[in-house]
Amino acid sequence: MSTLERFVTRNGKRIAIETLPPRQAAKRAKRRKPFKSWFVQVPIYWVEQLKQCGSAGVYQLALCILLEHHKRQKFGDEIILSTKVTGLPRPTRAWATKKMVEAKMIEIAQTGNEAVRVAKLLHMHANNTSNGK
Repeated sequence: MSTLERFVTRNGKRIAIETLPPRQAAKRAKRRKPFKSWFVQVPIYWVEQLKQCGSAGVYQLALCILLEHHKRQKFGDEIILSTKVTGLPRPTRAWATKKMVEAKMIEIAQTGNEAVRVAKLLHMHANNTSNGK
């Protein structure tokens, strides 16, 4: 017995106290980080159309659509232009969407009062649409 050992007395008996190593907490399953793009490609046609429009709302919506398009190439699904996705107020989003359709940048689909869905991006680079993905 070493001098570092500690004892307690229970019912007249001397009992040695052992120090147990601390229990490690159960490891939680790692949460997957949300997808984050570092860059997206902007078609030259879109750059030209955005210059002519001269609206920050249209520019912001266009960048949001391109970012969502990049995400959807990885994970599939459709691009839904909701307030949560775009961060734009409803009237601004509706006006910017209308301008982008008029500029032949996107085609949209909408059923009733649901959020607008981007059916097709127009004037995208040929490699993005014809490689069979």
